Amino acid sequence: MLKSIAPRGRLDLNSQFVPICGHVLWGGKNIFNYKIRFAQGYWAQILKGGYSFRAFHLCAMGLIFLIVTALSTVAQGRERVLRYGVTGLPPGLGNPYSANGPPSSTTWSALFDGLTRIGSGGKVTPALATSWRNVTPTIWRFHLREGVSFSNGEVFDAAAVVSTFDYLKSDLATGSVVANELSSVVGVREVDSLTVDIETSEPDAILPNRMVSVMIVAPKAWAAGIEPFALMPVGTGPFVLEGWGEASGRTLFNARSDSWRWEGPPTLERIEFYTLSDVTARVQALLSGQIDMAVIGPDDVAMVRSSGLKVYTQPAPQVMSLALITFERDGAPLSDKRVRQALNYAVDKQGIAQFILQGLGTPAGQGAGLGTFGYNPSVKPYSYNPAKAKELLQQAGYAEGFSMSADVVVGSAPGDALIYQIVKQNLAAVNVDLTLRPTVFADWFRKYLNGTFNGDAFGLSWNATPY
Repeated sequence: MLKSIAPRGRLDLNSQFVPICGHVLWGGKNIFNYKIRFAQGYWAQILKGGYSFRAFHLCAMGLIFLIVTALSTVAQGRERVLRYGVTGLPPGLGNPYSANGPPSSTTWSALFDGLTRIGSGGKVTPALATSWRNVTPTIWRFHLREGVSFSNGEVFDAAAVVSTFDYLKSDLATGSVVANELSSVVGVREVDSLTVDIETSEPDAILPNRMVSVMIVAPKAWAAGIEPFALMPVGTGPFVLEGWGEASGRTLFNARSDSWRWEGPPTLERIEFYTLSDVTARVQALLSGQIDMAVIGPDDVAMVRSSGLKVYTQPAPQVMSLALITFERDGAPLSDKRVRQALNYAVDKQGIAQFILQGLGTPAGQGAGLGTFGYNPSVKPYSYNPAKAKELLQQAGYAEGFSMSADVVVGSAPGDALIYQIVKQNLAAVNVDLTLRPTVFADWFRKYLNGTFNGDAFGLSWNATPY
């Protein structure tokens, strides 16, 4: 696939991606007849950075397993509590503009709302906006939900929406992945207290999709300072933060009885997030009854099911990839198109999808997933052809191979650690020595925003929702 992300998000059409696989599995069971509506993740990650890279796609749609225990274990005494094992907290804690996509969106969707959200089937549905339409080719009009308030008592209205956009379009938001997504927005105007117009520099058919990632914050609380807001965020979501519990690894949220999202009285009194970055630790916590839900890997499914727990699956438009850094790397192996093509041919993406992801993922040939706006069905994945890979490497002058390194986050997606090891083995078979350098998400994200990766590549998930 000929495409890349150039500095500042510009598109370089002379580059190439190498995809891997995808599918999402999550627990959507009603417990005490409540819907786990807070867990609607906004799986969109904005591609931005101060460097140019080519993405080596592995599999379309990463795999997520969520397990729900027996109903009796969810109730702690007389309280209605859900205990969820998460892979990590947002790098910016309660600042909803400091990242996009999981693990951050898992936390923020309990606290905040956007104008729109992703419903069943990946369709954009109403949230703080109840309806929207084009009034001109470049102006979208959003009609807002009446009677909504922030957790500190501030009223949600058109002024709050304008205030949020004023920040995101200001110099203070430079470097924000969410602000980067709004580069085409040139103005946001209050029509009346429950109506706003959003104007773009050119027609934008998917602007309502973009609004999923724009969490609306309480204007007065936000104006008091970003750092204090991040420690005690104020949104319109169905829960209020009690404490991050960074030292204990236990983050507490209490239900709001007046949230617009509850269908009647709150069916949960509290949710507790337990930060367990290692999948083995999450599985052990599930089996011991310490938590009720968690993300696990495909190799743990049989054991978890045999213990009486339930596993739920759901497709998600996510593509796992390795991004190959080429900016200011003239003369380096990865600057040669033939080398990048060779890496694509060298990796057995079908084998990864079939054996590691148990047939729940599919090989990817592009950053967009099936059903995503802009997905091109004619762009097929590279076939597994080690002989072709060796031929291309020889043509490029690397018949004896070369060495490269990649910074990767493991434990954030099912099977990712094993997938990276298979990629390493496949590349070794064509004389490419890949050194995997595990890192935590917070460090990865900082380097991603600042363009400071010092290796040859880095792990990258293309989270296509809400597009």
